[in-house]
Amino acid sequence: MVKAPAPASFWKRVTGRCEARSAATTLTRSNIYILPTGQGIQFAVLLLVMLLGSLNYNNSLGLMLTFLLVALSLVSILHTYRNMVQLTLRSGKTVPAFATEEAGFELFVDNPHATARQSIVLQLLPIPKQPSKHTKQTETAVHIAARASTAVTLNQSADARGLLPIARIKVSSCYPLGLFRAWSYAMLDSRCLIYPKAAATSETQTRDSDAGTQQNQHYAPGHDDFHGLRSYTPGDSLRHLHWKALAREQGLLTKQFAQQQSPHLWLNWDHYPQLHTEARLSQLCRGVLDAHDQHSHYGLRLPGCEITP
Repeated sequence: MVKAPAPASFWKRVTGRCEARSAATTLTRSNIYILPTGQGIQFAVLLLVMLLGSLNYNNSLGLMLTFLLVALSLVSILHTYRNMVQLTLRSGKTVPAFATEEAGFELFVDNPHATARQSIVLQLLPIPKQPSKHTKQTETAVHIAARASTAVTLNQSADARGLLPIARIKVSSCYPLGLFRAWSYAMLDSRCLIYPKAAATSETQTRDSDAGTQQNQHYAPGHDDFHGLRSYTPGDSLRHLHWKALAREQGLLTKQFAQQQSPHLWLNWDHYPQLHTEARLSQLCRGVLDAHDQHSHYGLRLPGCEITP
């Protein structure tokens, strides 16, 4: 014998407050709910007025029209339900972001049936017990062809660094007449990487201690300065051949050119003792971004971790 769910458990399901997460969620009759919309309630009041007026004046045509509209509204309940049932939501890739920005979560909506699904609305809602003043409840409407899949990207505000789980997904539809709204919830197991918020300006970092010595300068292949000779290798440019050495019967040699690189840059956690944890990470994040833009060789030192240049 199947035991009926407790009222509290049923209310959590209706409001989408179940915390179980999964890689994919299929909408079935056990998790799809239907209620009249505001227009549906107004339409019901109008039908009641039409019914009372037709009965009062004994108008057969009025009664026929009223019953026809009632039947039409009842049939629309079935179509609204069928527009959502058996849809499957799957998590896709994520788009990392910095703290206080918006992270992107890709979702796939699969339609296994032979009929297209119209006006399916996807919306991210705040996670219960985790309110966010930056959360925007934006809606995205999609149309899914028969036996097809549609990719949708939903943006979610990121308040702090770390792994951001995707918020509750509300799936709803008022198709076809807008008199009834069917909705369901999904909690997908998808997390997005959120980087620390980069500081507006970066403080000066230290470079290698061998920065001022000529013998420890760093060089990389380039076209700036003459760096020496080496034996000819098939494929070398004819412009770089050392023709004078060939004339002196010293063999075929190729000129090497290089460009001097600046010493390694170290981004060090201990360089900001006066700042708290988040401020230190913001400074280090800004330093990494600036070093990357300047094509510098840089390393990172964190408590218990060192990433060499």
